[in-house]
Parts: sequence; C-alpha cells; structure tokens
Amino acid sequence: MSKRIIFILMLIALLGLSAVAAVDADPLTDNQLNPTIFYLDFNHGALNDGFKKEFDLFEYVPTFDSVDLYNDGENVSVSFYSLNPTIDVDNLNDEIIDYTFEVMEDPKANITTLKDGIRNICSEYGADDVKINVDSVIGEDEIPVIFTTEGDSMLPTIKSGDKVLVNKSHNIHVGNLVSANSSEYGPICKRVADIDGDSVYLVSDNKKVTREYYDDYYVEYKGITTWVNIDDIDGVIIDIMN
Repeated sequence: MSKRIIFILMLIALLGLSAVAAVDADPLTDNQLNPTIFYLDFNHGALNDGFKKEFDLFEYVPTFDSVDLYNDGENVSVSFYSLNPTIDVDNLNDEIIDYTFEVMEDPKANITTLKDGIRNICSEYGADDVKINVDSVIGEDEIPVIFTTEGDSMLPTIKSGDKVLVNKSHNIHVGNLVSANSSEYGPICKRVADIDGDSVYLVSDNKKVTREYYDDYYVEYKGITTWVNIDDIDGVIIDIMN
C-alpha cells in the first residue's frame, strides 16, 4: 500500500499542482465507496489565468491489483490487494481458496488452470487486471497435494497410513512414483513401469503373492498392475512422510 501512496504523491508533486479532495455528498451504500475526485488548479504563469479540471483518481492511477496464494499441500492462504474500495475482499478470498482446492483434487488441472480460474473470479468482483503470485511448499507456480495412503501394495516403499507429497504434474518418467485416479481401482499410488503415448502402465512395489485355499479353488492376492490415461495421473510423489 505504501508504494501506491508514494506513486500518488509523486504524481501530484511532479505536476506542481495543488489538489483538494472532494467526495460526492450521496450517502455510502454497504461495501461501496464513492470515487475520490480531485480538483486540480492549472496556473498559466504570466497570464495569471487559471482553470480547474476534475478527474477521478482511479481513472489515472494504476490499480496494482494482485493475488498472493500459498499452498502447503493441505492448507491454502490467499491475500488480495487493491486500491479499489468497492471490492468484497473477504468473499473474493474465500472463492479463490475453494477454487484452489477444486484444482488440487482435479487430476487434469495444472498451474494454468489455477491462474485462469483465479483471474475469472477476480473479474467477477470487478478486478480485471490482476497479477497472480502462486507460491507453495515446493516452490513458485507449483501445486502440491498431500494424500494419506492405505494398503500394503507399495511395501516396503510406502506403508499403509503414510502421507505422500505430490507435485501436480504430468511430466512423468518410467520409475517415478505417482498418485493416480484409476477408473478400475479408484485412488492409487503406484510406480510407472511403462509409458506408451498417453497410456501409463502402473505397478506395485510389493511383489509378494499370497493365496488362500478353499475346498475346490483358491484366491490369489498380489499387488495391482494397471494401465491408466495420463490425464488420470494426479502427479509425481516427491516425498513420503511416515
């Protein structure tokens, strides 16, 4: 905010003008302020002949609207900055937070999806030119997500109940641990064994096979192996928290 005030003071000083602020006499409505109007006296020197010009300060001074978002994988915080006093900042921030969680849960979403959505939300609140800064526990312009695992199919790498930190990205390679949303098995954590175009073959680290025998048949239990589309990949697992 101090930079904006300095900018305004410098603008007035450089013009060598005296400014008197006047506010419309109409009563203020909830969450709305009238524009700040400045009357500037222009002096024509030797002629000693002046005139006054009226203008809206917000029409000439940049708004410097910006959104600062931070995500630690489980929690999201947002700060919105603007010179426009008519914007409902609290509701705007709440909508951005809710939208960020939607992006975190959507395997197809990425940083572009997040920023475009935030920009659209801001536009609905009257902020059309917004600088969006996204930071996170894993760096700028990254989207981390923390998942809690269940099951033993990734032993000994991942134990049931471990939390995994996922970087939402489709930049995957054979050997990567990934989180995915399989149409057959639901949410799974697996290792990339093969990539064929947009198809990704996922396997379990636990190679142990167990069998339960009954009178005339047996049931075999082993780790999941499955093909998924790359759009079903949530992202790459970059940390395992026991």
